[in-house]
Amino acid sequence: MPGSPQMTIITLNVNGMNSPIKRRRIAEWIRIQNPTICCLQETHMRRVDTHKVRIKGWSKTFWASTDRKKAGVVIMISDKANAKIDLIKRDREGNYILLKGTLDNEEISLINMYAPNNIAPKFLMEKLGELKEEIDNKTILVGDLNQPLSNLDKSNQKINKKEVKEVNEILEKLELIDIWRKINRDKKEYTFFSAPHGTFTKIDHTLGHRNIAHKCKKAEIMNAAFSDHKAIKIMISNGTWKTKSKTNWKLNNMILQNRLAKEEIIETINNFIKENDNGETSFQTFWDAAKAVIRGKFISLKAHINKQGRAEINQLEMQLKKLESDQIKNPQQKTKLEILKIKGEINKIESDRTIDLINKTRSWYFEKNMYRLCTFGLTKHCSSLSLTTHGLI
Repeated sequence: MPGSPQMTIITLNVNGMNSPIKRRRIAEWIRIQNPTICCLQETHMRRVDTHKVRIKGWSKTFWASTDRKKAGVVIMISDKANAKIDLIKRDREGNYILLKGTLDNEEISLINMYAPNNIAPKFLMEKLGELKEEIDNKTILVGDLNQPLSNLDKSNQKINKKEVKEVNEILEKLELIDIWRKINRDKKEYTFFSAPHGTFTKIDHTLGHRNIAHKCKKAEIMNAAFSDHKAIKIMISNGTWKTKSKTNWKLNNMILQNRLAKEEIIETINNFIKENDNGETSFQTFWDAAKAVIRGKFISLKAHINKQGRAEINQLEMQLKKLESDQIKNPQQKTKLEILKIKGEINKIESDRTIDLINKTRSWYFEKNMYRLCTFGLTKHCSSLSLTTHGLI
């Protein structure tokens, strides 16, 4: 099994994922980012609804949810990673989940946490105290902690020094280091924009035990237009993380619904036959060569279509980045409104495209009837085996 020199972890507060459109957008975003581990906060998914989240390639999912649409966290592990989980601890209120086990034979302890906004410092000190026996030199803690860890984490640098000091003291005792800040030093970059105040803060964090933190060579903050938070991605390099070999290429049938792409494929096939069907080449050789040419054309067309689709969004994201930089340096009401306007435009474009994609794939029926079908099938199965679900989460 070929080795990969790094493990990638992404953390993001998604601010709810009960909408089918938003779930589709999140799934596509995760596929593009392609992390080894993806940690989401504020899913707002009830326990009975978590089955609605299905992301191809990330079938190993671990939830902490309640029976209400509030809080909620989930850890998704890529199918390319060989994960064995030995211990799971969940918060009853859906505010954190802890996994301990191995990832490709390397020990790992992972915590995904959401700290409620109104009680964040107290919550962090209480929950980290509860988890201190599980926090070791293999621990990585990520999530929306709703708490800056230094004055650099807020654009106006106005922080509650007492709260920051108390939280940092417990982090120091646990030997947990802010990985993003360790790599980016004095960089002023943030994960959340407060529209009412026009200020930026970094309240989403990636923390790691000092034994792991020094192995992290890259950490970056990324846009996620479907959320009011930005994501953080860290890459841990130690030469021992392994991934399964890549799966075979598969045709994305959606490309055949593009008239121009379809015409180009037909033209490619006709040209290949015209140039290579000379009666001297064996059928197997001819067929293998044809498949390679057609596959290459499909890949090229898909890349071109994706590039065209991203052009408008890329332009808006460049404008947004400049506006955010201006607002950090010189806060203005006009700039704040322009930021919100650009964010709204990006969100609308992506939502419209997702709706169009769902319509083309005719997956509304599946979204709306999945729960009914699952419930019916599970009820029949349990009845036939005389089982009950009493006590199950």
